[in-house]
Amino acid sequence: MNNLILVSILSSIFVVTLLSFPSPAEAVYLYHICPNTTTFTPNSTFQSNLNRLLSTLSSNATRPSGFYNATASSRTPNDTVYGLFRCRGDVVAATDTCKSCVSTATSEAVQRCPTEKQVVIDNMIWYDDCMLRYSNESFFSTAAESPAVYMSNTQNATEPTRFNQVLAACMNEVATEATTDADKFATSQANVSGL
Repeated sequence: MNNLILVSILSSIFVVTLLSFPSPAEAVYLYHICPNTTTFTPNSTFQSNLNRLLSTLSSNATRPSGFYNATASSRTPNDTVYGLFRCRGDVVAATDTCKSCVSTATSEAVQRCPTEKQVVIDNMIWYDDCMLRYSNESFFSTAAESPAVYMSNTQNATEPTRFNQVLAACMNEVATEATTDADKFATSQANVSGL
């Protein structure tokens, strides 16, 4: 039995294993992080800015890059909201898929993280086709290893040692390819049995 590995790299630090390709109308929710350490008051200036930011992100989801960042602010610096979305590299060309995912993410953000505004740990929502991030602290042009989510495959490899060797080689190959791609995206697949 052949085991295939299909790996996607979004940006230089965003890795997603491709397991399925939902129709453009679906936005498959994966996970979210919105720790309850810093909150805002409902109907506040911050919430108004957050609503404007989410609307701006959603209305820019047809961009060919599949990426967009924006800031919504008012006269009070503490009420500024920074946010971005990133669609998976293989759905960027499928504009409807990216737009649908970002639209779902922005509308569900206020349900999944109703009053969190986070200073250090940002609110992030992952879907199969896109991710959404926002915070009251600017995170643009900064590399961060967190927040992060690791999704496990619940299936066992019949040859774990061989699987890990092929996986490591495949990840190195696809990471190298992604660094030279304009959109920082690449995919690869490998046959574990080597046949």
